[in-house]
Amino acid sequence: MHGWLARDDSLSWTIHSVDVSPATKTRREEYHYVINTLNALGDKLHVLDAATGYTHTYHMLPYIAAACGHCVSAVDINPLTMNMPAHPLVERQVMDIGHLDYADNHFDAVVCVSVLEHMNRDHAARVIIELLRVTKGPIVLTADNAVWLPSMLAGKADIGAAWAFLEPHLDPPVYALDAIKLPP
Repeated sequence: MHGWLARDDSLSWTIHSVDVSPATKTRREEYHYVINTLNALGDKLHVLDAATGYTHTYHMLPYIAAACGHCVSAVDINPLTMNMPAHPLVERQVMDIGHLDYADNHFDAVVCVSVLEHMNRDHAARVIIELLRVTKGPIVLTADNAVWLPSMLAGKADIGAAWAFLEPHLDPPVYALDAIKLPP
């Protein structure tokens, strides 16, 4: 995982044939982590990208997942998300990730990259419960300076892996984890 942190060549900014802007700092590490986790689960997953984003340089995860053959429902509360390029395996919707309009266990996996740190802890806890509700598989989360992230999943999910991405020019570090929800 940390091999990408040391590389700064042009190839390290292309992930499964999708260019990611060098301006994104840790995004390439987060995207590699998420995609490797998804691909280890299987082929052609139905994935929710929660709070997917809406800029052509930073928010490329749905296209990377689609390049790997996954079908992605990309949702964001900002209507600008609808301006992102069309892709046959990416469906975009404007939606609040704290109140998702999907049935229980609808997705094979849920990803949420660098979102929770922008919320207060109570809201982030509600979002995690909602993300767990709509997936039958794991949720894959990343958040800046999020030593609190594993404790927020206590009693709700079994954490498969958790660690910090450390980059020399980034302080605080980005924490990443994947977790499987516990049975009711």
